[in-house]
Amino acid sequence: MRADIQNLSDEIQQAVGLLRRRLWLEGAINTVIEAEQELSDSVEMIELAEMEDDSEMVEEAVAGLDRLAERMRRAQQGQ
Repeated sequence: MRADIQNLSDEIQQAVGLLRRRLWLEGAINTVIEAEQELSDSVEMIELAEMEDDSEMVEEAVAGLDRLAERMRRAQQGQ
């Protein structure tokens, strides 16, 4: 009986560890998906701004890319 309780406790701890890992991976995947979308949006914005010769909009998009790069650096470092 005591061994069964210990086995159950071990399995619960293992399940909790797996759930934490899954949640971490989901967060990481969502971060990548959001970054890809933001990158795509910024590139599109730059292309449109260049067609319209709108240097202010280009600068805004580039600044957004700089912020994105910084967020990705922090995410990679686990911050």
